[in-house]
Amino acid sequence: MKNETATTMKMLIEDITKASGVDCLKAELALGAMLGFLGSRLPSPIMGRIREAISNGSDDKDLGNSSN
Repeated sequence: MKNETATTMKMLIEDITKASGVDCLKAELALGAMLGFLGSRLPSPIMGRIREAISNGSDDKDLGNSSN
């Protein structure tokens, strides 16, 4: 499942890069910041569903987990 998470995250980063024109590193930082922002503001069940959709149920330590 970790490979699926990496693939999903890579796809999101590529989408951000294409849409915004920023490089991959900045897109990765932006994605992490966005997930951290959402994690600190959304109710845990909603953020859990977002993490699940991104990670397909795998470990979410790299997904902006804000320790909700």
